[in-house]
Amino acid sequence: MTRGAQEFFSRLPDGPGAALELGCGDGRNLTALARKGYTLNGVDMVDSTVHSRELNPWLQGMNFQQTDILTYTPEFESYDVLICSEVLHFFTKDELQKVMPKIISAVKPGGYVFLDLLSDLTRFFQATG
Repeated sequence: MTRGAQEFFSRLPDGPGAALELGCGDGRNLTALARKGYTLNGVDMVDSTVHSRELNPWLQGMNFQQTDILTYTPEFESYDVLICSEVLHFFTKDELQKVMPKIISAVKPGGYVFLDLLSDLTRFFQATG
C-alpha cells in the first residue's frame, strides 16, 4: 500500500457503505476497506485475488469481476468509495477521457475517490532529451 493510500484510509470514515476498486490486484486496498466496514467490489483484467479470496477472510465475501476497466461501466452513483491505484498511468490520454467520467459517475454524491498514479520521469526525460 502506498503512503498516499495509507493517508487516505486513515481519513476515510468507517462504513457501512459500498466500495469499488478498479484494478484491484491482490486485494490489499480492498482488505483495508473491509476492515473499515465497507462491502467490496473489485474489477481487474487478471484475477490476482483468486488466492487472496480463499485465504483472506476479509475478501471472501467480495464481488469480483474480471474485465478490462476500459469496457467496464460501473453502476451510476452506487459507491461510497472508489479506488483506482497504480493503474491509470497505463492508459493513453484518449483512454483516460473515456474512463474518468465512468469513475466520477460511479461515486455517490459526497463519496470518496482515491486515484494514485505511478510515474517514471527518468525514462520520460531520457526519451525526450
